[in-house]
Amino acid sequence: MAVATAGTPVLIAVSAQAAVPAFGSQLGALVLSPTSGPTSISPTWTTANACPSGFQGSAVLAELNTDGSIASTISPVVASVTTPFGGTLLPGDTVGSVLSLSNVTDARTVEWVVECASGAGVTGNLTWVQATDVTLSVDGSSYTTSCTQTTMCLIPANGASSLTPTWATIAACPAAFLFSAALYTLNADGSIGTRISPLVSSVGVPFGGTLLGDVAQNMSGTGVTNGEPDEWAVVCFTGTGGTGATDINASVYVTLSADGSSYSTRSTLPQPTFPGTTAGTVSVAIAVPATGILTVTVAAGPVNLAVSGLTGTGILPTVTITDTRNSFPGWSVMGQESAFTSTTTPPTPISGDQLGWSPTAVNAPLPAGAILGGTVLPANPGLGTTAAVLALAHAGTGADPTGATNDQVSASLTLDIPVTATAGVYSGILTITYLSAQA
Repeated sequence: MAVATAGTPVLIAVSAQAAVPAFGSQLGALVLSPTSGPTSISPTWTTANACPSGFQGSAVLAELNTDGSIASTISPVVASVTTPFGGTLLPGDTVGSVLSLSNVTDARTVEWVVECASGAGVTGNLTWVQATDVTLSVDGSSYTTSCTQTTMCLIPANGASSLTPTWATIAACPAAFLFSAALYTLNADGSIGTRISPLVSSVGVPFGGTLLGDVAQNMSGTGVTNGEPDEWAVVCFTGTGGTGATDINASVYVTLSADGSSYSTRSTLPQPTFPGTTAGTVSVAIAVPATGILTVTVAAGPVNLAVSGLTGTGILPTVTITDTRNSFPGWSVMGQESAFTSTTTPPTPISGDQLGWSPTAVNAPLPAGAILGGTVLPANPGLGTTAAVLALAHAGTGADPTGATNDQVSASLTLDIPVTATAGVYSGILTITYLSAQA
């Protein structure tokens, strides 16, 4: 990118590259063998997938505390993680001895997670990729593993309505909503109801929290009667302290028993039952394979910014996102600007944060439910220090397996030129990165 006095061109070179898979850990993808049994045994564990690109240096099994923090690593380090892998518990450990490390008492549940690292020996950048819930029996003699939720869980998933369970997500908030989050009830029309947890500020990785009251108290203000389900949802915000635009990121259905003394949870709305006579049933099953790919391309550059006074303006070349995957995992396309350099004397580099953008849809409205990122003002905060969202598609949106449609986006670019910048031609790189959930 170049900055100069009026009439001097401003150059931006644009490139595209793949990045680390987004959307966090996958509950149920980690399997213990045996999946249940006495707490005196030491089960093996296996994953369903390799560690994601960028985190294939090593991996380890870790246990979470009931508040969602790491209690300890509970397996030897695994070095070969480019394909599905597994391991054992640390020598001498059993399910019972491991659960005691996180203070899990009888009939309680805690998560075990696979932690992948960019370096050997579980060093460098870390990410949780797969997880399972481990639950002790009432008498503490046996365990089971499960998590029926696909996006979030109450821990424990079932119990007395007088309990105050913790809650945990399996994914970070979307890229445009990484400022705060909380658990809310949803109204019957799907709108956001009452906040029932403290606000959480660290939402860039899978996260969780506590409730403001027990299950019965949180259900009392919803108008839902005993025996009926109520949807509780994780709501992410674009601002701190629960302010700004909202995104419903995960949910779970909570149902009180008929007498109101206990609760249960499930990931989908329970279907009504109807009286009648059943002659018989036949089980019919088919396995539909995952197909399709995600591609992101950037039209040829460079971009010459037109300068008027101390402001440069231009248009980002069209970015085309084509997602033909039939698993609809979602994606995010982001951009980040390098510092601008020149051959002027004396050299006066310009921070990449001086560049801002306002995303636009070339083929408005975007098909398949994708949405545009928000406007980023120059220097407030700008595109240099932190990548910003150009467009994103939440899980379940953004794909057309037929290949008939794609998302085409651009952005209006604005550069604030510092008054101290020496006249001359400056250049920098605006990198377009795409993040994809695993298919």
